[in-house]
Amino acid sequence: MVEIKTFGSSSKGNCYLLTEGGSSLLIEAGVNPSKLKIPWSQVDGILLTHEHQDHGKYINQVLKRCGANVASTSGTLDALDVPDHRRVEVDNDDTLSFLTGNEWEAWHIEVFDVEHDAVDPVGFVITTPSGEVILFATDTYYIKYRFSYVNIAMIECNYDLVRLEQRFQLGHIDKRQYSRILRSHFALDHVIKFFNANNSWQGNLEEVHLLHLSDRNSDAEYFRQEIAKVTGVPVYIAGEGEA
Repeated sequence: MVEIKTFGSSSKGNCYLLTEGGSSLLIEAGVNPSKLKIPWSQVDGILLTHEHQDHGKYINQVLKRCGANVASTSGTLDALDVPDHRRVEVDNDDTLSFLTGNEWEAWHIEVFDVEHDAVDPVGFVITTPSGEVILFATDTYYIKYRFSYVNIAMIECNYDLVRLEQRFQLGHIDKRQYSRILRSHFALDHVIKFFNANNSWQGNLEEVHLLHLSDRNSDAEYFRQEIAKVTGVPVYIAGEGEA
């Protein structure tokens, strides 16, 4: 079974490690790698969703620590100045694989586009070497696709619209910030609608990891309870209780 470790899941920095057997996949590089306890020789691939600093700031420092290449869209890789010999350029609807130490095993990744104020942001459907299917989607206000089979959902749940509206009305957040959040991040009610639209997962979905909660516009325990009601599976807040 895949092990999921979170090193950061907020506007301060995002970084996740999926490990199965002796192979790992790193997602995002928004946390200083000098602070990460990772067996870099076991990292077989790196994925980036988009170029914003809290997701990709340290990618070139990460590349100095491991031999893995990084996959993302050309717009993201260009914006982060990833060297040509270390990049795997993908488009929406592409599929790719990162081989593990065993030539018969691989991480298989499907790429899909998301809605965010970035050059060319994407999400991923990741199949682990043993066949578990993981949906990874962050920094988007909407996902237009339906997915037939998912075991683990790692998905942004950034804010509660009621709480955001209250803070805006009280002047705690300005109109520019308010409008940007609405157009670039996933609200709780939208996440609930997304799970309801993907009800074919019932019986296959094993757990949910909520990513990128806003410090001021969210309530972790409330979000956990609401998503658990919809999905009927354990719900974890990314980074909670982890180093």
